[in-house]
Amino acid sequence: MPPKSKAVAQKRGPGSDEDFTFDSSVGEITVPSLSKAKPPNAWQIMEIESIENPRVRNARESMLFVELSVGDNPDALALVKQLDTVEFGEFLDAWGEHSGVSLGNS
Repeated sequence: MPPKSKAVAQKRGPGSDEDFTFDSSVGEITVPSLSKAKPPNAWQIMEIESIENPRVRNARESMLFVELSVGDNPDALALVKQLDTVEFGEFLDAWGEHSGVSLGNS
């Protein structure tokens, strides 16, 4: 069995399939649950896995999941792109906890 990709969302608890709302400094952001996120395609995974710098690779993984999950909602994506690094991390953590999904490490 091949190892799990680092860029795949993994179920970690019961979570919710309901939309997630995050009160941020730039406004209220409502996004679908990560448990319903469209999985990345193989090419996207290979591109990310080829990045040698772990900080860049982890950032790209996060960006990919946001794009795949929020891309159909340009207003929410525009708000997410305005978050500073600390608040973006809080958003990702809270979103994952709400969804019962962890992003990143396998």
